[in-house]
Amino acid sequence: RKLQLVQNAAARVIMGASRHSHVTPLLHELHWLPVVFRVRFKILVIVYKALHGLGPDYMRERLLPGSSSQRPVRSHREGLLGLPSASQCRLVTPRMRAFSAGAPALWNELPV
Repeated sequence: RKLQLVQNAAARVIMGASRHSHVTPLLHELHWLPVVFRVRFKILVIVYKALHGLGPDYMRERLLPGSSSQRPVRSHREGLLGLPSASQCRLVTPRMRAFSAGAPALWNELPV
């Protein structure tokens, strides 16, 4: 929230807008994503790079393939990532745990 306020203020200063002007058109004109969407975008770029061998190995190791059941089910979709179990999460640092659980959840939300 605080970082979004800073981004909004910066957009107003750069565009010479008043303090009370709507910020969404300014962000759009500057081609800036709101902070929450930029964070999601960056996480998804890291996941993409890790899955395609363009990122560091330790990031790829944090991403688990989705369930590979022998029998196809209607809900199965190719390319989904598995979410780590609670016991797996306890073995890593909080930062890596956040990536290991959060990144696959974001990736799996992407439309096909």
